[in-house]
Amino acid sequence: MRELIVFLLLILSSCLGVSAPVPPGPRPPAPDTPTVPAPPRLTRELLVVEEVEGFVVGTPPMQLRLGVRGYWPSGCSAEVMIEQRLEGDTLTMTIWRELPADAVCPAVIVPYHGTIPIEGEITRLPSAITVNGWTLRLP
Repeated sequence: MRELIVFLLLILSSCLGVSAPVPPGPRPPAPDTPTVPAPPRLTRELLVVEEVEGFVVGTPPMQLRLGVRGYWPSGCSAEVMIEQRLEGDTLTMTIWRELPADAVCPAVIVPYHGTIPIEGEITRLPSAITVNGWTLRLP
């Protein structure tokens, strides 16, 4: 009789889902998640302007061009960026290069001479053109 009760208890425990604890196995490896590097910190290096000349090309519609002479204060090389905006009667231009903030550049002055077309159609000349703080007054 005792064996019958033990047998019935075993069957009943298996039906109720009672089981011995299973030791945890090795964990599956974590999925590889790609890490995106932070974008490089950039700094602006402005062109040091020594001279600006304005000249008109062609007949109406007028095309205004600027001859800009100056230098870059370091020996690093990067794409030259130009931003132009007309505010009132003054045309303001900014010329710069974007360099990594941690760039190590040779300590040399690099000459710059460029001819820059003024964007858009010019109906009348501005009274002043400012390039990186250097101002050219037009008659």
